[in-house]
Amino acid sequence: MLEEREGFAAAREAYAYADVHSYSVEVRRARDAALAHVVELARAGEGQILDVATGRGTLLELLLREGERPLAATDVSPTVLRRVRERLGDDRIDYVAADAHELPFADGSIPTLVSHLGLANVPASALAELRRVGRTLFVTHVFYPEDDAENRAAAREAGLERLLLRSAALEALSDAGWNPTVEAEREVRAGPTPESALVPGVRIDGIPVVETTATWCVLRAW
Repeated sequence: MLEEREGFAAAREAYAYADVHSYSVEVRRARDAALAHVVELARAGEGQILDVATGRGTLLELLLREGERPLAATDVSPTVLRRVRERLGDDRIDYVAADAHELPFADGSIPTLVSHLGLANVPASALAELRRVGRTLFVTHVFYPEDDAENRAAAREAGLERLLLRSAALEALSDAGWNPTVEAEREVRAGPTPESALVPGVRIDGIPVVETTATWCVLRAW
């Protein structure tokens, strides 16, 4: 609400406060390490980088600041992209409102696809479309234990179970034509994020619903 009314600069302090009080130190360190690894991988390539499911532009901002490659940002929400554009501008960045299942790019036209937790929030059915347009894929990701019944049930209800389990996710990527590997792994204790004081029952993250052992990592595929 603060960002919508007064812009990102006014909301920056609130976001930083929320981050510290929503996630443990070990989770934040694992997340930041995964982001840094994706940036390092992406900087080594050439041509345009497409950030899929841009969200608040966390990864996009790092790529803009620490690299020189041309960038594109996609998200299903034009409102989300407008906010990111207001913050980061148009320099080196193209903004495209699109669903990950139907991207307006030619076959094999994107040298590098990246995403920050994008695969944790889209159905496995989108992987074939990413394969159609992209040549390489670098994404931050989180795996949950195979025997974690409660969190698996929550992921299943959201239609995301397959990509949150290591064996199933790698199988899904392979089925879509990717050759996947897992890098920069960090195992951490992760619990549910705090419940909203404004909207009862709502949390920043829907999963995990109970404390568990999560594995932060980078999925690299070609």
